[in-house]
Amino acid sequence: MNYTKPTAALASAMMFAMVLFGQDHQPPVPYVDGKVKYTEVVPVENNTSGQLYGKAKLWFASAFKSAQDVIQLDDKENGIVLGQGIVVQDEAKALTHVRKTWHFTIKIQVKDGRYRAEIYDITYTFEQPGNNVGLGASTIDLDPYFLNPKIYKKDGTMKPVVADFAQETNDYMNGFLASIKTAMMESMESDF
Repeated sequence: MNYTKPTAALASAMMFAMVLFGQDHQPPVPYVDGKVKYTEVVPVENNTSGQLYGKAKLWFASAFKSAQDVIQLDDKENGIVLGQGIVVQDEAKALTHVRKTWHFTIKIQVKDGRYRAEIYDITYTFEQPGNNVGLGASTIDLDPYFLNPKIYKKDGTMKPVVADFAQETNDYMNGFLASIKTAMMESMESDF
């Protein structure tokens, strides 16, 4: 078993998370090895890695306007398709316009009879296009964000705006995992 010593910053973040999230609290988003990561491994009986690879490529093509621009790595031999995704949400509220954008890496790896989907390296940008107070876009790296003590109340609960943001993020990323699962479970048989 190899053990690597964590950096001081990572160790501090992990200690803070353990204190903050103790037995009664759970992080609002999934953390794996100190990073926000949505992941699932799903068995798909009677499917070869080649069939699952084809389904993964079809999913990318249907999930994004231009899969060609999204896909960064297409490794059929090792059964990996990796892309850089984006979700943009525009909202008009009273006299303001708000744009929320999530950028993320999405990876699908296939083997005979199963696949793993992962979403990670998530950043979030909040902006108000056309505002007249000089506020620019604000970008947040999610990995350290939910470990920041400033976003929590003294009792350890999240501030309401942070809870809403965490819920939106969970909804989008879990929605992608569900969409991948639906595509990977579909039959490739056709009677055209």
